[in-house]
Amino acid sequence: MKQINLQNLLSIFTKNDEDVIEEKLRETNDLMFFNKGIRGVLNYEYLNEIANNTRSDVYPQIREDVKKNFFNKMFSFIARTDLTDPFIIASTVEDLGKDKVVGSLNELMNFFIELEEYEKCTILKDVIEQVNYQS
Repeated sequence: MKQINLQNLLSIFTKNDEDVIEEKLRETNDLMFFNKGIRGVLNYEYLNEIANNTRSDVYPQIREDVKKNFFNKMFSFIARTDLTDPFIIASTVEDLGKDKVVGSLNELMNFFIELEEYEKCTILKDVIEQVNYQS
């Protein structure tokens, strides 16, 4: 039988409400940011097509800059996520499917390989490994 650690058991009485709320908000924010990054990459082609159709006069000249800025933003959402909580990856995979999550991460990584931003590729590779391991 596993020993009960009384310190951990009684720690719930020493935490104040703000600490509990902050911890729950962090978990919620991590899930929100990870989902936002994955969904953003999934939706990029639709956004690209809309922009091209509505502003075909100027969009082709700025397309690459828009994609770079957009993918950097999606990367920042994914990179800031604390993925040590398996709930975050599990929720996203359950919602979107493993293939879409890994596909989005691979698309993002391939984009940064083209730009030779290998530090970002390393982070994305680690995230892909975590998704594959946890699901």
